[in-house]
Parts: sequence; structure tokens; C-alpha cells
Amino acid sequence: MASELINLFIGIAIGFAIGVYWMTRRSIRASDQPSASQLKDIARDDTGDPLEDVDRRMAYGAYEAAAEIVTAQIAEHPENVQLKAKLLEIYFVWGSEEKFLATFREHEDELRRSKDWAKLNIMGGELCPDDPMFEKS
Repeated sequence: MASELINLFIGIAIGFAIGVYWMTRRSIRASDQPSASQLKDIARDDTGDPLEDVDRRMAYGAYEAAAEIVTAQIAEHPENVQLKAKLLEIYFVWGSEEKFLATFREHEDELRRSKDWAKLNIMGGELCPDDPMFEKS
């Protein structure tokens, strides 16, 4: 029963990630990022929880700012593979194949062993369909 719930949760998470990706498939140019004043407005509502703040920035399309927060968190907690998976999620939604692949390659061994591997494999296959690193579903 517990494994069925876990599989259901993973399926929902993967479905959500793929849905978000397809809705935002267009490449986001630097000019599409929120302006400095808009970023200040977003930051004004920060909660102090870095991942919650990252999710809010992603909702506003501030992918670069979200990636900066997660990158800083990874520097403080290099053993935290969930932060590395979150960074890949940002690059996936942003549509940044180059950054996704570079980050994945840097942390490949631990990401493949993580509980997030199924989701990351699907994201990698969608974002980088010609890359043999990701298994086709």
C-alpha cells in the first residue's frame, strides 16, 4: 500500500513537471526575466524558507534568480542531492538544455542513485531527447 502511494505521488509529480514544461516550452530570453524592480517586489514577500522562495520566483518566471538561490544553498549544503534535483527542475522549466546537462553531468552519480531519478530521467529525456544519458520511456 505504501509503495503504491509513493508511486502515485511520483507519477503526479512527474506529470506536473512535464505539464509545466510543455506550457513553458518556449525559450525564455534574458529580456523575458522579471526586471530588477519586479524581483525586489517578489523578494519583499520572502518567507525565509529558500525552497518556498525559489518556487515563488519560478511562478513569476524569475528562473535565473531561483537558480541563484538554489546554487547558494548547494554551496552551503553540498551533500544535499535534493537541492541539486531542484536546480535541474529549474533548468527544465526554464528550458535551459545547456545548464541542465552541465549540472546533471557534474552530479550524475549521486542523482542517478537519488529518489528523484525517475523524475529527472523523464525531464532529461524531454528536454534533451537526443542525449543518450536519459532512458526513453
